[in-house]
Amino acid sequence: MARREKGQSLGAVGLAAVACAACCAGPIVAWVGALGLGAALGYVVFGAAALVVAAVLGVVLLRRHRHQRQSQRACADTAGGSTAVVVAAPRVKAPR
Repeated sequence: MARREKGQSLGAVGLAAVACAACCAGPIVAWVGALGLGAALGYVVFGAAALVVAAVLGVVLLRRHRHQRQSQRACADTAGGSTAVVVAAPRVKAPR
């Protein structure tokens, strides 16, 4: 334990501790509040971004699904009367 010098009392140390707490409490509480607001803002921003990504992805998948279904219907319409298709033989140039 530290020795007390003449004239120094524990009351002065207690007063200094109270003064420090009174002075520093405001900025500490402000920092904690700012951290809380930052966390809440991040929650909202990232949540909104996730909703936008999900909506865009949903639209892309829906359009893709509709396009595939439409192309399947087009193929199904011609399946009943299949005909041969003549394809010309490819012309290959001889190497020189």
